[in-house]
Order: sequence, then structure tokens, then C-alpha cells
Amino acid sequence: MKILFLHTEPCYPPTNGIRLKSFNALKLMARDNRLMLASQIAPEAEPYDFAPLRQLCEEVVAVPIPRQSPALVAAKALLHRRMYYMQRFLSPIFRNHVLKMVADFQPNVVHFDYIQTTLYRDCIPPGIGTVASINDSFAFATLNSLRQNIEKSAFRRIYRTLQYPQVRRYEASVYPKFDIVHTMTEIDAAFLRSLNPRIVTHAIPNGTYVEQFAQVSQRMLPNHVVFVAKYSPHNIEPLINFLNIAWAGIRRADPNAVLHVVGRDMNKSAQSVEIAKRLGGVTFDGFVEHLPDAYRMPSIAIVPIDKNCGVVNKAIEGMAAGMCMVSFRRTLQGIPDVTPGSDCLAVDSFHQMADAILTVMRDTSRLRQIQENARQTAVRCFSWESRRPLYHQMYQRAASLAAARI
Repeated sequence: MKILFLHTEPCYPPTNGIRLKSFNALKLMARDNRLMLASQIAPEAEPYDFAPLRQLCEEVVAVPIPRQSPALVAAKALLHRRMYYMQRFLSPIFRNHVLKMVADFQPNVVHFDYIQTTLYRDCIPPGIGTVASINDSFAFATLNSLRQNIEKSAFRRIYRTLQYPQVRRYEASVYPKFDIVHTMTEIDAAFLRSLNPRIVTHAIPNGTYVEQFAQVSQRMLPNHVVFVAKYSPHNIEPLINFLNIAWAGIRRADPNAVLHVVGRDMNKSAQSVEIAKRLGGVTFDGFVEHLPDAYRMPSIAIVPIDKNCGVVNKAIEGMAAGMCMVSFRRTLQGIPDVTPGSDCLAVDSFHQMADAILTVMRDTSRLRQIQENARQTAVRCFSWESRRPLYHQMYQRAASLAAARI
């Protein structure tokens, strides 16, 4: 099978959730298929290493996004009634490259990576399968953000409120034009089908590199907790809530408890740093080059994000590292393979999160059992290799559906 991949940014190195899925889809399909890749590059982006991508693809084309002022992009978005973050990725040069690659390569399937690439759906003629690999429904994620009041800026709250019906209309009208819409979870897929029953969905969650974490096992520090995340409002606000409610209670009960906050720029939030200093026992460890190093000291990993859309990659990574992972019940709905109480702990509030963490800190035999079960579940269910047949099936299905319409 010949597959053309369209990306909004080069996916190597795979340092975030979008790149992680994009790179591994290429890696999984390269073994038995012929691949080509066209990727956009932001004007302000750091230099990329394309060598690993060229090892997987017959051809890799990188096209810079035109440099434009935000005001000009906003004006064009208003004029053409497009969303700002979509208008920014609209490029006639990239369109011409896509048209040429389709004509020359004659792919069986075109993989559109993330919502912005769906702008180029009209470049694909009938008979070629199309997969919109969007990760999560943008409308559903926006709805979750509004419900949880994550945006503290009044302007951003207003912007999100106005954006929600617009992106909802876009997903409802554009996604039915694709043979398949690929999401991380069945929850996102069901939301999209509720917008328009004509949307054909295929849920394949992200995997993780379980072999990377093979040497991280049986931590000896049961009162050490870790939160791994990058700096963003969607991670800072949950961290602040965890500190104010859960960590305050944990420190009262165990003054020797330690929380490791790992991730680039996570100490940029003055509010979280001030709370951490006041409560004590919190270290901001910064970015780690080798992810397993983040999990070598703690026994417990937290995912204090309460949402029922998408898969939180740090949850499955923590379990692969043999952590006792503690998160919200709604968040774990996106990971159907887990069994709360056996290989992870599910809670409904930050107060419950504190109680759950303190319970396993005091009961080390239960803590170790959950850690062992977590690692076993990850090895059995979360490896990227286990996703290979699912991706192959998705592309075959898309090609078949497109061929049947000729």
C-alpha cells in the first residue's frame, strides 16, 4: 500500500503527543508499505532533523508556512470565516506540493495529520482513501476547557466561548468528507458521531515505548510523587489545584513527602512556585532528555487533569514505568484497558486524590502490587507494536471505502 502523510510540523523528535502519534504511525507503516511525507514548518521553528524521517519515507518535503503578522492572519480568518488557527496553516505553496505528490505517487490513502491539514481535503481525487487523524475532537476539547474554567484570562474565555460553535460546525461539516476520522478514544469518536452520524470513526489510542521503561521498576521511595508535564494552562491550573488541595493535606499527614514536577518551563508559573515554597516538599526538576529518568525515584505518578476527551499520554507512560498512577475517573475513561484499584487509582476530587496517595504511601505492599500490575498492563496493552495491525486495518478500510465509491 502507498500512503501519503500530510503533517503540520515535522514529527521528529517525537517530543509531544501529536508528534508521538505522527512519528509512530510512520514507523509502524514503513515496514510493509511505501510512504511519502509532506510537512509544514512554522517560521519560528527550531531546526529539525529530517534524517530519521527520510529513512522511513521515499520522499520528505518540508514547506515553510508563510510568515505573516497575527493581525493579518486574524483579518483573513474573519474575511473568509475561518478559525484563526486554521487560517495560519493555509499555504498555496503547500497545496501545490500536495497536488504534485498525489499525481506523482498515486497513493492508495492520504493521512491528514491533525485538524489543520484537513484544509487540503479537496486536493485528493475520488478513489483515494482519506484518513483525518485528528487525535481528539477540537470541539470536545474546547467544551471540556469551558466546563472546567481552565482559561483564567477573560479574553481567552470569551475567545473559547465564541470558538466552540464555530469549530463544532467545522467538524460536523468537514469530517464527513473523509473516509475515516481517526481519534485517540471512543469517547471522542462518539462525540463526533453525535455532531453528524455520517462521520465514520476509528479509535486507536496512542501507545508508549514500554521497552524504554524496562529498567525502571520497584521504586524504594513510597512517599515520592511525580507529575510530568509541559508548561501550558491545561497543566498549570491542575497543578495549582493539586498543590492547594491535595498536596497541602499530604504534607500535613507526611512532612517528608516529596513531589517532583518534571517538564520544560513548569517553574514559569509564579503562582505554582509560590504555593510550592509555602507548602514545601516540591522540586521543579525541569526538562529531562531521557524520559525514564523522570520516574527513577518516585513510586507514585499523578495525572491531575480532569477531562473525558483524549488520552493523557503521561498516564500510560507512568504505568509503563511501573508507577502507581493516580488520576481522575473521567480521565481514565479514555484508557479502557486499565482496571482502577488494581493497576491504577481513580478518584473524583482532589481531596480523594490526597486520600488515595496517602493510603498507598502507608501500605507499601499494596503500592508495590499496583506498580507491578501497572507495568504488566502497559506491556500487554500499551506498546506501539500492538497498534500496528490497528493502523493497517484503518488504512485498508479507508482505501476500500474510497474504491467502492468510484
